[in-house]
Formats: sequence, structure tokens, C-alpha cells
Amino acid sequence: MGSWLTPSDLSDEWADVGRIDFPMLKRFLDVARDQVIAYAPRRFRQQVEEHGILDVDVPESYALAQFRQAQNLYRASVADTDGQIGDEGFAITVYPLDWHVKNLIRPRRGAPSVR
Repeated sequence: MGSWLTPSDLSDEWADVGRIDFPMLKRFLDVARDQVIAYAPRRFRQQVEEHGILDVDVPESYALAQFRQAQNLYRASVADTDGQIGDEGFAITVYPLDWHVKNLIRPRRGAPSVR
């Protein structure tokens, strides 16, 4: 268990972090955290309501989901109307919560089957 990410946690993890001013980076992380909480199972959301956002133990997968979603939010903010970033025109598709982030929050579990 850990805690939610802060801007200072990302300096070594995200190459683009130097291009983002501190208030905007904090905003991306806060919004991503709120989106992770909204998608999390009810039991976790209840813990957040009971103890407060900053006082809950955060599973590592939720912190990673927060990081990946903050990256998605950043990419969406710098993409042009065609969904491309940079002079080279790399195309991206941005989803509100992509499959990778959702799987970090609510991993699919195998179900037993009878054959």
C-alpha cells in the first residue's frame, strides 16, 4: 500500500514532466486521482469518504493508474484537433479512462469454467 502521487514523485518516471508547469501537473494528478476513485470499487470509495482522500492506503495499482491517467490527460491537452502531437505528427487516441487504466483499477479475474 502507498499513497497518491504528487508532482515531486514523477521527476524520474515521466520524460515530459519538465514541459508541464507545476500547477498544471498538480491539476492533472488531482483529476486523474478523482477519476481513479470514481472508477474504483465501492468499498474503496467508502474508505475515501470515511477517512478522506489523503488518509487512505492506496494500492500500488491505483497509484500507477493515477500516473497513467495523468499522462493521458496531458496528451489530450497537447494534441491538436486531429489527435496528433508534435511536429512529426504522431497520432494518439485519447479515451476518458483507457482499458489499461481500467484494468489497473479493476483487474479482470479469470473465472472457472467447466468443459
